[in-house]
Amino acid sequence: MDSILDFLVRQKKFALVFSFAFIAIGVLSVVGMQRDQFPAVDFEILAVTTAYPGASPEDVEKSVTNVIENELLSVSGIKEIT
Repeated sequence: MDSILDFLVRQKKFALVFSFAFIAIGVLSVVGMQRDQFPAVDFEILAVTTAYPGASPEDVEKSVTNVIENELLSVSGIKEIT
């Protein structure tokens, strides 16, 4: 390890060129990387948890759970809601 450091200290131009090349490769990799704002992912299972402090389970089912389930039924690709 010391011999590599000694070499880089003695060969400052080589170390500088190597550093810039390393940075340039990193920048080009990041720029060329594929990225999407909304990537395509497949979820096999999705769990939705709701909280309604102070409400009875029946009230939560009527005013929250049923509303969410009805909206989810309009989403294409959903096979089952339990």
